[in-house]
Amino acid sequence: MGGTTIADLGIHLIDLALWMAGDIQAVCAQSATFIKERSLSEGAARVTVDDASSALIRFASGARGTVEMARSAVRRPCDFTVEVNGSTGTLLFDYARLNELWYGSARDGPSRYGLTRIRTEHPSHPYAADWWPIGQGVGYGSTFANQAADLLEHWPDQPWTPDFTHGAAVQAICEAMERSASGDRWVKVSEVTG
Repeated sequence: MGGTTIADLGIHLIDLALWMAGDIQAVCAQSATFIKERSLSEGAARVTVDDASSALIRFASGARGTVEMARSAVRRPCDFTVEVNGSTGTLLFDYARLNELWYGSARDGPSRYGLTRIRTEHPSHPYAADWWPIGQGVGYGSTFANQAADLLEHWPDQPWTPDFTHGAAVQAICEAMERSASGDRWVKVSEVTG
């Protein structure tokens, strides 16, 4: 797919959505190129890739979702936010606050309004235990070390997770999003997977 916003950025959101909410049945996406030409030292060049995309998602469970990705957002480099709203609560993660999770429970009394911040740098958190003292947080680089440790933990006796099948499922959903954006219609993932 090259460097579309779906292939470059959206793939990470779809990977996370599958892990958090399960299989995706259908998508309705849109993509746009806002900057049609870029200046180069030897003149101008026509832009052949989109600047932004978004999609509505239908999960197999009946849940609904949205994803949005853009190459440029002024004063917001590498922002990544995930919000899950359900009948019993809300979870919110903001990449800019990497060591926090915000939570709200429907079981809380009406006087408890808003979300509660959960800090994840306590040694009881599995990804914080082997890093810095409490309160220091786990950084961007440390997360890659944790990811590699997770992959190698089961090797060579057990299969890696995620595996190739998961990767292929993510790619199929991104392809469905590309087809949807170019055809201006809902696309079932089964159209891609056969």
